[in-house]
Amino acid sequence: MKRTSACRNSRGFIALRTIAALMLPALLLSCAVFATFASKPATAQARRFNLSDIPKIVTAADAQISPDGKSIAFVVSRSNMETDGHDRQLILIDIATGAQRPLTFERKDVGSPRWSPTGDRLAFEALFRTGKQDQQQVFVLPMESGGEAFKITDATNGIEQFAWSPDGRQIAFVTADDAPNKKEIEKHNDAFEVDDDDFLTTAAPTPSHIWLISAQGGNARRLTSGSWSLPKSAPPSPPASPVSWSPDGKWITFVKQSNPHYGDSDEATVQILNVETGEIRKLTNHEKFEGFSNFSPDGSQIAYWYPRDNDPNNENEIYVAPA
Repeated sequence: MKRTSACRNSRGFIALRTIAALMLPALLLSCAVFATFASKPATAQARRFNLSDIPKIVTAADAQISPDGKSIAFVVSRSNMETDGHDRQLILIDIATGAQRPLTFERKDVGSPRWSPTGDRLAFEALFRTGKQDQQQVFVLPMESGGEAFKITDATNGIEQFAWSPDGRQIAFVTADDAPNKKEIEKHNDAFEVDDDDFLTTAAPTPSHIWLISAQGGNARRLTSGSWSLPKSAPPSPPASPVSWSPDGKWITFVKQSNPHYGDSDEATVQILNVETGEIRKLTNHEKFEGFSNFSPDGSQIAYWYPRDNDPNNENEIYVAPA
């Protein structure tokens, strides 16, 4: 196992360079406007920011470059004063021309756009009515043939994260298990023991595990189970530790937490899952503090986070271990 002080993913570098190029004109304009106003004396008539300006605020996030390098899919969010929330939409931008077009309309809590390996489809998450509640599900949008996005998952407790298989035929996703006292909860006996969780917790957390489903939808196959859990993060935060496929599609690396309680998130180690057999093995001899594992492009190594000198008070560094 070796440690590196820096790590650069070439595609991520291209994404950052492209986004920076797209943002440069706006940045220069902002600087020019600032310089113009800075050169003038402040007046009593200068307008202040007020509540009516909030709906005008637009944020962009989770930019994903298409495999052919010609487009970027990203999430645009706008404040909605009537619902006391945000309206989110997937937007596609042409890198050469800067032309934009919306990909989703009137879908709630859209997020996590992910291109298929060949770029012919785009998967994303959005709310969908499942049972008595709206839950995040995975949708797939055809990008070449056109048409509406179709839902491929029916996870009772919603989707926490997902990842395309390298051949584009399957999608691995993570969802929480049902509560062991689900029937009692339905009878409004929803009391639970306060454990090592945050003060906003309203129900006992249940383990989150990995499932596998065809990119066309259908019956999902469970890959992991047990009282342990993949790490959790409170929405709308990104996954606490995303799953990563090996390039040959035979393995998935993920982070295993000893239990589903938020307060025990330090008890996390990198694991490797055999997709066909379900066999799981530990990557290193560490017992805690590992996170964000990711296969190398050739599948021979796995990079992951680990605190310097095994001390959680220190910054995380990037380590690499043979897969």
